[in-house]
Amino acid sequence: MKIGIVGTGAVGCAIALAAVTRGSPREIVLVNRTRKTAEAVATDIHYGTPLTPKVDIRDGDLMRCPAQA
Repeated sequence: MKIGIVGTGAVGCAIALAAVTRGSPREIVLVNRTRKTAEAVATDIHYGTPLTPKVDIRDGDLMRCPAQA
């Protein structure tokens, strides 16, 4: 499963961390107004969770987010 999280504030970071810890998605795309912030959060979560299941977390834009059903 691939999830997209729009906004990397406190709530977006908490959702991303919970998803990584749980290991439910294979890929997480973080989208923010400033791409550098999304990239920094993705890097922090990636380095902060080395013993969790393999999840690819990256920054991106709305085009990389999964389509809604």
